[in-house]
Amino acid sequence: MSLDKISPRQTMAMLIISRLMMATVLFPTLTELDDPQNIWLVGLLGMMVAIPLVLLIVALGLAFPDKTIVQYSQVLLGKFPGKIVGLLLVWYWFHIAVTSAAALGESLTSAIMVETPDVVLIGIIAYLGASAARNGVEVMARVAENALGIIVFFVLVTTILPFDVMKSSHLLPVLAGGWGSLVPSMMSAVSFFMEFTVVGMLIPYVSKPKQTVRYSVYAILTAGILLVFLGLTAVMVFGPSVKSLSMPVFSLARMISIGRFFERIEFIPMGAWIMCTSIKLSLFVWASSLGLAQVLGLSQGQVLIYPMGALVVAASIVFYEDFLVLIHFLTSGGWSVYSLGITLTTILLLCSAAFLRRLFGGGASGD
Repeated sequence: MSLDKISPRQTMAMLIISRLMMATVLFPTLTELDDPQNIWLVGLLGMMVAIPLVLLIVALGLAFPDKTIVQYSQVLLGKFPGKIVGLLLVWYWFHIAVTSAAALGESLTSAIMVETPDVVLIGIIAYLGASAARNGVEVMARVAENALGIIVFFVLVTTILPFDVMKSSHLLPVLAGGWGSLVPSMMSAVSFFMEFTVVGMLIPYVSKPKQTVRYSVYAILTAGILLVFLGLTAVMVFGPSVKSLSMPVFSLARMISIGRFFERIEFIPMGAWIMCTSIKLSLFVWASSLGLAQVLGLSQGQVLIYPMGALVVAASIVFYEDFLVLIHFLTSGGWSVYSLGITLTTILLLCSAAFLRRLFGGGASGD
C-alpha cells in the first residue's frame, strides 16, 4: 500500500469534479428530460437518492479502512467471487474513463476544432490523465483541490452572465407530465453519482477516513446544486428547445454578451471541460489500474497506468464511432441502466455479505 495520504477535502474535490465533468460537456440528464423546466426537481431527487447509496459504499470502506473495495470484496465474498466483483468494478471505472475521454474529444472536434481528428485530442487528454495518475493519488488530489475553485468560478460565471436573455416563464409549468415523467432523468442523475463508487479505492489513502462520510455528502450536495443552477440557467435561456442542444453549457456561454464587447467567451466552458476531464481521467485510470493490479496480485498498479491510458484511447474510438453514438448511449437510458445495474448489484452483494459476516460472528473486517 502506498504511503501517499490525501485529506478528506481533497477527496471531496476529486468527487465534485468527476461529477461536474459530463454536465459541463453534454449534460445528458437535462437533454433527456421530457419537461426540462423540471430539472431542479430532478436534481434534488437525484441527490436525495444518491446520498444513502454513496454512504453505504463509504460505510463498507470504513469497516476495512486499510483495504480498497477490490481488496475487501475478496474478504467478504471469497477469493474467486471477490475477484469477479473487483474485475466488474475495474471495467466500470475503465468505461467511465473511456466515455469521459470520448465526450471531450468529440465535443471539441464538433464545436471548435472541426478539422482535428478525434484520436489526437483524446490521445493528448489520455496522456495527461495517465501521467498525473502515474505520479500517485497525492498529486492528483492536490491538483483537484487547486482546480476546484477555478472550475466552480467558471460554472458560476456561466450561470450568472446570461442574465439579460433569461426568461423565468420558461420554468413553467411545473410537473406538467406528472411525477412519473421525472423517473428516467432522476435515474440518469443517480447513475452519474454512482461514479462515486471510486471512493472505495480512495478511503485507505485518506488521512482521516471517518471524515469521508461528511465530505462525500458535501461532494454530492455541492455538485448537485451547481448542476441544478446550470440546468435552470439553460432552461431559462433556451426554453423547451434546450432538449435539442447537444452541448447546452457551451451554447449557454455563447449567449453571454455584456455591453456588446464582452461576448462569445467560449473559453469558459472549454476551460472547465479540459480541467474536469483531465482530473477525472487521472482518477479513474488510477483506480482501474490499481484495482486490476490488486485482482491480479501485483504489488503496485503504476506499471499498468500507461497501458491503461493507451487502452482508453483505443476503446474510445471503438466504443463510440461518432458523436451521435455517444449522445445516444448517454441520453437514451442505456447509461442509466448500465451504471445502476453494475453499482447497485455490487453494493447489494457486499452489504449482504457484510451483514451475514457480522450476523454469524465473522466480524466487520479481517483477512
